[in-house]
This record gives sequence, structure tokens and C-alpha cells, in this order.
Amino acid sequence: EMPFSEWRPNVLRDVQALCARGITPVIAHIERFTEIATRDQMQQLMNMPVIIQVNAGNFNRHGADKRFAVKLLSNGTMQAIGSDAHNMTSRRPNIGPALGYMEDAGYEREMLRILSMNRKIYEAAIAAPKTAKTAGPIGQTQDVKPAGANDGRTEHKKKRPDIDDAFLKFRF
Repeated sequence: EMPFSEWRPNVLRDVQALCARGITPVIAHIERFTEIATRDQMQQLMNMPVIIQVNAGNFNRHGADKRFAVKLLSNGTMQAIGSDAHNMTSRRPNIGPALGYMEDAGYEREMLRILSMNRKIYEAAIAAPKTAKTAGPIGQTQDVKPAGANDGRTEHKKKRPDIDDAFLKFRF
């Protein structure tokens, strides 16, 4: 996940280093960084071979968040959509209303492109090896086992891969 504080020069270098290794970072909730990163940093990031994900909730709001989300949708920068759901009570999945907005506003082609990318991300997550490299802070990787992996010592409850996870990395 991108830092929620001022971006130091190494942040974009670290993202570029991941890309150079054949890893395609998913930049989750890009809209949260407009007040943190400079305009130049945001442009550099969006010009990298990354996937730009926007949270669905922005399409259900009014004001600057919605305008930014619609701009990224209409100019083709938005490549994936996420719910930012954390549970089924206080932060429930909310992609349906956003897709309804896209359809009603005439963005059907963009919506289908975005849903296709979400499917590719999900399929890549399922196909990922049992032990994968994932990023901690940008540029630092560690070996991790996916949710549900049994290390032989304890039994883990199986969980679905989280397609909104900012640490999801895959290769095309």
C-alpha cells in the first residue's frame, strides 16, 4: 500500500523496481493520495505499468471524491474497482451501486473493461503459488502463505483471496 504520509523520493523508485522485476502492483484506492502526493508524483505513478484501483464508494458520494473517480473512469486511468469492504456489517461490499452509476451514466464500455481486469486479478490470485512474495512497506518483500494455507502445525480456516488487497501482485 502506498504511504499515507508525504511520499519520499524512494517511494516511486520502489514501485518502479517492482515493475522492473515483472511484478504488476495494484495501486489501491488511488483517490486517497491526492492530498499526500504531489501532482507530479501522481502523474509519474499513473504512467508506470501499474493497475489503478478506485474504491466503489466514491461513485456513491458527492463532491471532489466523486469527480476524481469519474475523471479516472472517463479517461481510462481507472483499471479496477474495489469495495474496500472489511466486513459484512460496518464496511460492507458496495460495488453494485457504483456499477449502477457507471451504467446509468453511459460508462458501460468502461465498466466492462474494469470488470474484466478485476476478473484477471482474481484469477491471478487463485493461480498464485502456495508461497508468494508480497510487499510490506513498498519495496520490502517477505515470504507469506496465502490465507487458508496449512503449515502442518495448526489448522487455518480457509478464506477467499481479497481482490481489493493492495499487496496483490501478479504477472501477465
